[in-house]
Amino acid sequence: MNSAPLLHVAIEDDWEASQVFGWYEASTRGRSFSDEGFIHAVTAELLPAVLSRYADLNIPLLLIVLDEAALVKNGVA
Repeated sequence: MNSAPLLHVAIEDDWEASQVFGWYEASTRGRSFSDEGFIHAVTAELLPAVLSRYADLNIPLLLIVLDEAALVKNGVA
């Protein structure tokens, strides 16, 4: 496992919808998990580059910190 936290930038509306429906379908901006086959995540050092891809949007974003140990435990990672 990686010692650095894994981070995912989520559009707030996408994340809130996942709380209602019980699953998160977004992979990255404009791409679904079905499109990509995975959810994009980075470490803190790459976060500025990811945020620059959302700079043209005027909508709330969330920074999701993924629990890598929990993902591994549940067979996701």
